[in-house]
Amino acid sequence: MIKSICSFDLDSHNLTDTFILLNDTETRFLRNATVAMLTKELFIESWSSSISYNDFFDQCHPSKCSITLIKRFSLLFIFTKLASIYGGFSIVLRLASPLMAKFTHKLILKRQTIV
Repeated sequence: MIKSICSFDLDSHNLTDTFILLNDTETRFLRNATVAMLTKELFIESWSSSISYNDFFDQCHPSKCSITLIKRFSLLFIFTKLASIYGGFSIVLRLASPLMAKFTHKLILKRQTIV
């Protein structure tokens, strides 16, 4: 004799019985749908995607709603920020300094030719 956790006697019932839906006309699943098919669809007949926070708070009646954001500046955070700023400046200056030198050189040459 095999018994399940809820002490249901499996021997006295025919396991090949078919199950009839309560209301066949209001389901989107086929009458012969397997449990695997229903599980794949999460047993959901329809999904409503309307979101209303006002309705949520009206139904739940929270006495208090708050959020706490704890943000601390650690030494590692400060070090990485300073290193990234230094790296950014060095790249910009490395790219811009030849252009600035050429521009300055041209200005000096123009002034010398004018005088």
